[in-house]
Order: sequence, then C-alpha cells, then structure tokens
Amino acid sequence: MGGVGSRAIVLTIVFLLSSQFPFSNSSLNEEAQQFFTEQEVISSTEVRVHNLGGDWNENQVLEWSPNHLEYNRTIQFSILIEGINSTESIESMTLNMTWIYNVSTGDPLLSENLSISELETHENGLFMYYNYTYPLDIYHDEYNITLDVVDSGGILHTFEHKGINVIAYDMHLEPISIDFDSKLLFANNQVTSLELFIQNTGSVYTDIEFDIILLSQLPSNWNPPNLFISDSDLSGGQNSTALFEFQTPNDAYPSKDPMPVIEFQLIAEFEDFTGQMVEFYNANYSLESELVPLESYANISVFRTNFSTDLVKNNYQQTDSNANIFETSLVSFNSLSMDFFFDIQNYGYSKSTFELNVSSLNSIDIEIYSQFDEERPLLPEDGGLTINDVEPLEIISFRCHINFSIENQIDIYPISISVNNSNSDEIFDLDMSIYFITIPNIFFPSSNISMPNYLQNISTLQNESLELFLIIPWNSIFETSFFQNNWVMDVSIINSEFEIVSELEFSLMENNTLLSIPYIFSIVQDQFFKINIDIGEDVNIGDYYINVKMEQINDEDVLIYESQVELSVLENTSLSEPNQNNSNNDTVIDDSNNTSSGNSTIPNSDNLTNNSTNSSVNNTQNQVDNLTNSSQQNNNNITQNQNENSEPDDSTDSKSNDTKSWLYVSFILV
Repeated sequence: MGGVGSRAIVLTIVFLLSSQFPFSNSSLNEEAQQFFTEQEVISSTEVRVHNLGGDWNENQVLEWSPNHLEYNRTIQFSILIEGINSTESIESMTLNMTWIYNVSTGDPLLSENLSISELETHENGLFMYYNYTYPLDIYHDEYNITLDVVDSGGILHTFEHKGINVIAYDMHLEPISIDFDSKLLFANNQVTSLELFIQNTGSVYTDIEFDIILLSQLPSNWNPPNLFISDSDLSGGQNSTALFEFQTPNDAYPSKDPMPVIEFQLIAEFEDFTGQMVEFYNANYSLESELVPLESYANISVFRTNFSTDLVKNNYQQTDSNANIFETSLVSFNSLSMDFFFDIQNYGYSKSTFELNVSSLNSIDIEIYSQFDEERPLLPEDGGLTINDVEPLEIISFRCHINFSIENQIDIYPISISVNNSNSDEIFDLDMSIYFITIPNIFFPSSNISMPNYLQNISTLQNESLELFLIIPWNSIFETSFFQNNWVMDVSIINSEFEIVSELEFSLMENNTLLSIPYIFSIVQDQFFKINIDIGEDVNIGDYYINVKMEQINDEDVLIYESQVELSVLENTSLSEPNQNNSNNDTVIDDSNNTSSGNSTIPNSDNLTNNSTNSSVNNTQNQVDNLTNSSQQNNNNITQNQNENSEPDDSTDSKSNDTKSWLYVSFILV
C-alpha cells in the first residue's frame, strides 16, 4: 500500500513538472534551425591587381617595373569576399606577395593583416581596396599573391592569384613640357617645343641605349624639327630628356589642310652576353596638333542646355541654308523667361583678355552668370564682363537669363553677343534670334474630320453612340531636333461631381487601331485620334464631361494641354413606349408550364392548387435549404475559427504534445 502511495506521489510530481519543463520544445528547435539557416557563410574570395584607380572589371595589370616612378609602382589590390554581408563573419584577412624564389623559405615581400573595418557591402558580399607601393629595385621575375581569410568559425579560405611579373627591361616616356595641355599649337613664324621625359625603369644592373624617331609627315613647306637628347645611354633607374623644336613658316596659317597628328617612336636596346644589341622596347606615341592664328580669335558658341550640349549656332562655322530656322535660333515656349548658355574660346596662340557684351534691340531684361558663380550676376560696373588672361584654347562658359516684357510681347527678339580682344582690339560677334512661341493647345476636339470645328459641347440620346475626333494641327517646331516630341494622352468621362462614370464606355482609336489608355505617342503630320462613346439605355440623363489631357514627356519645363467637351445625355422616349407589335398584353399562368397565354388574368382552380402547392413546397424546400446552408455555414465558421485559433498558438500544441509524452511516461512508471 505504501508502494502504491509512493508511486502516486511520484506520478503527481512528474505530471506537474511536465507542464513546466517539457522534454522537447518545437519553438526552440525552430529558432535554433532558423539561426543556423540564417548564419552567413563565405562562398568565395578573390583578389585582382590594377593600377591606381582601376575598376574591378578592367583588365588586370600583370607586368610591373622594378624602378618606375612612385605612382607606377603602386599596386591597387581589389578584394572581394562573397556570401557574407557583415564583417562580424570574418576573424582575419592576410594579403601576401612573395617572390617566387622565396616561397619555400616563407619570406614574403608583402604580408599585410588587412583592416576588416575597411570592408564595404557590395552586392552579394564585401569589397575593399588596398594600395601597396613596392620599393625601388625589387627583384625581377614572378611574384605569388595569396589572400587568406579566416571566418568567425575558424575556417580558412585561401585564394591564390595567378601572380604578377616584375620585368628586368622596361622603358617609360611622357611629355613634361609642351606649350599647351591638350595639344601642340602652331602659329605663323613661331617655335613650338615638345619636351619628353625618358626613363629606364628596368633592373638597376641593366644598361640600355634608346633613340627617338619622328614618324609624322609635316606639310611640304615645313622644315624638319630639331631634336636634342641629353643622354641616350641609361642604366636601370636613370632618366633623360629629349626636346623637339618645330619652326612654323610665316604663311602656314590659314591652311586648307588640317595639321597632322605628331607621332614619334621610342626604340630601346641592350647588349647581350655575345655583344649583340637586342631590341626590347618599341612603342609609338602621338599628340594632337592644331594650326591657329597668332592673335587670338574669340570663338562664340551658343547652346540650349548646359555643359556645352545641343549647339544652336557659333560664329566660326557656316550654317546650313536649308536647315529649319528654329534649329539655328533660340525658342521660348509659353514662357516669359528663358535661359541659354554660351562659351567663349580663346582660339589663338597667345594669352588674351576679352570684354563681353550681350545686348538686344528690344526691351528685354538680360542677366549674365559665370559658370563659376551661378548665383551672382556679372555686372559691367564691377568689371564682371571683362575676362582677364584667357589661355590659348581655354573655354569660358556663361549662362544667360532673359525676362521678356509682358506689355510688349513680339514674336522675334534679335540678340547679339559681342567679344572684344583687348590685345588686338578686334571685335568678334554672334547675332541670332529668339522666337517667342505661344501654343494655346496642340489639339482640339471636333465632331467632323472633313470639316473640323472646335467642339465645346455635344448632346445625344440614351442607347446611342457618338464619335469625337481629336485633331492635332501640324507645327514645324515639332520636327526640330531639340523639341521633345513625346507625349502621353489620357481620356476620361466624369459627372458634375468630378466622379468617373463607368457606365459610359468609350475607346480611343487611331487609323482603326484600338489604343490603350493612357497612350504614349509622337506627333506626326495629318494626325488625328477618334473617341467612340457608347451610351447605354441605363445611363442616367444629364450632363457629363469628356476630359482629354496631353502631357509632354520631358525632364523639365513640361508642356501640358487639356480640353473638355460637355456631353449632354437626353432621354430616349422610345425606350419607355409600349411595344406596338405585342397584341396580347394579358398574362395567364398555365398549370402545366407556367407560360403566359390567353387574355385572361384570372387563374383557374387548378392553377391555384398547383401554385399553392408549388409555393408551399418551394417555401418549405427553401426553408430547409436555408437552414441547411446556415447550419453548414455555421459549422464551417466554427471549424474555421477553431483552425484559426489553433494556428497561431504553437506553444499550446507543443505543451499538448509534451503532456501526452509525460502521460505516457507516467503510465509506464505506474
């Protein structure tokens, strides 16, 4: 008896504990599984080698010189780690660069423990740059490159690069002193100089000889240039200079033919152990050249947009006489103000000072802004329109803001840009026109395409249909290169409460083709659209409004045109009149098929009995069906509610399952 009591006590304690400490917890298992599933894992690592500023997708630079200039001895390592997006998944990163003959001894030239904090997220991984400038006169030959990444789990991920090659023999050439940054300029009776820097960037023990050869064919009346080389024999790391001097003839400018590209060749050789000269370097270099006047011209160019794009006109090129007049003019659309941009270039051999003036014969307000200060207008009284010390071929850019007069609007405004070269006292100007164009609307609605008329209202009957045409008159401005001839059209029908009327069905068509709404299109000549509207017999009588909107697709200064046609729907009395063809208006209920026949409206006794019986049966059946449906619906709702209530409470299921497990254990104990 005592044993039974003890077992009962133990069973009770176990049962109570089971409700608090279950053997298994499904929610805990799910959380643990989710943790391991979401844990980031490194899928791959990679290193690429570039010059400074190189992009990941550019070709890698695999050849380097031991005695180059510092910026050419700086390797940019691009490092990508894929599969993770958090630096917490990385324990350490080590980048190694080892001479091939030191791999066995483990003596790297570079062994850098990279800073994990410099990693940045990049698509499906982390990315960083590391720049390394190797010392002068390092050993030539191959270098192995490896990246060792240890993740937070202690797993080592190693990437082995195919390596780089430091070559023993190499040369470097670059211009160090030319008269102008972008190209060589030549002017009558002037000497143009080109100085070159040449360096033996190979190993320190390499001795080389080099030569420079001019490849360009100068005009026939030109003399060959003079060439001076300070030292043509160089050891590794040493450098030299070469100087070209070109003497331009007195009558070279103007010339019918453009100047050729100045091209020259650098050849370098070394002596091998047999005493033979071996050529190891042969490369061509080139520079653009231009023949310009000795006294500078002021080249003036006008643009519609900033950054010297969309040229309108300049003062040094002929305009096409057959071109659309708007192409070589400025145009203002429906606006009392506008901006345009212009450049002034010092086209000449000498540094110059320019005086600028922008004027118009009409009374318009003109403001000039420099590209260096877009907020402050340049004023004549503080010297803002004097441009000092403009270098040869230098371009100065301006923005011009114009306000048109409201009281005195005209169609064409002539404008002039004038530049005076203070050094030569020569004046250069550019005259052009500004067209002030007002387009009230680019389309108008009409009820007839053959005889267009501006339609403002239209009426029709219920159960009718109508056609409405949208006519777009052609304007030559539409075909210009600068006009944004892309539009989106939208059509809607509303009531007096500004609500969309869905009962009025309509379609938009062009050339018998059904169009989607909104519709994107470009304006062409002889273009029109047609709107078909169906007015059903159930449409309420009253006034409606057909709205048509055409909006220009443009980044700025969007043109928007809208038109509204009032639509009056009148009552169609024929819909409410009796049918004259129906001679039998009385309805008789037949006892066999319940169809209408005869002129009597009084049902017979059979009909009454049948109808009463049918009605009683039908009512009874309907009640049964309703009760059945209601019962099923309630049962479904109860079942659904039970399911809905049971789904979110996973802990209840877990406890229930665990309780069953404990009951089973308790039963075994008993």
